[in-house]
Amino acid sequence: MEPQKVLPTTDELYKLVKENNQMLKSMRRSAFIGGILKFVFWILLLFVVPYVMYVVYVQPYVERALETAQAFQENVDSVNAQVSGLPDFGKLIEQFTGGSSETE
Repeated sequence: MEPQKVLPTTDELYKLVKENNQMLKSMRRSAFIGGILKFVFWILLLFVVPYVMYVVYVQPYVERALETAQAFQENVDSVNAQVSGLPDFGKLIEQFTGGSSETE
């Protein structure tokens, strides 16, 4: 006797198709959520983490360097102000040499 092929009924096919559809929807939803999480991860990695690292570790040094540069500039300005109050040494030398600074 030859084995007969057993064909599923339409109810069984409907249940299998419905189960398959649910699995496909679940896989699609998982892939979509995974894509969103990857996007958020890369945004955090490329933008947020470097900004936090800058604020925590680099910014204090940059602020100190800027304060030092400003203090240095203020000192240079005060020295320039003091030097501008001094008499012109070229004119003083001309007075002592008799009015001519040319070599003969």
